[in-house]
Amino acid sequence: MLMIFLYKNYGKKLHRGFFFGLCLTEIFVFRFFVEFLKENQVDPTAEINLIRARAYKANYDVATMGYPNMAGDKDGINEVLLRERYKEFMFEGKRWYDLRRFGDEYVFEYTTADDSYPQRLLWPIDKNTLTNNPALEQTPGY
Repeated sequence: MLMIFLYKNYGKKLHRGFFFGLCLTEIFVFRFFVEFLKENQVDPTAEINLIRARAYKANYDVATMGYPNMAGDKDGINEVLLRERYKEFMFEGKRWYDLRRFGDEYVFEYTTADDSYPQRLLWPIDKNTLTNNPALEQTPGY
């Protein structure tokens, strides 16, 4: 989610607060990703080119920057989506969740997580929660 810290001037007082929403790129990628998960074999060209055209603005050239013409576009659609989201949301803390969404093999490939302990990708359940809900079982490995 996009988080913007807003300052509004109401008379002589300055009020502040957070606004949450999705940016346009996230909507394009999520729309494609949902179709991809439903295995509808949709063509990603339109969404990826919209993202790139918005990012490069006047410098955008479909022949060299459009999908599938950039370097790395032949690596597979998962790699292209991860790379586009990485560039778009670099400092927004979304990378871990994107890798988890695509599967454990991506986590082990793109992070320093030890693939000999795949259960460590999940957090343990704290003791209070386990005590309050006897139906829960501790995450394997903890």
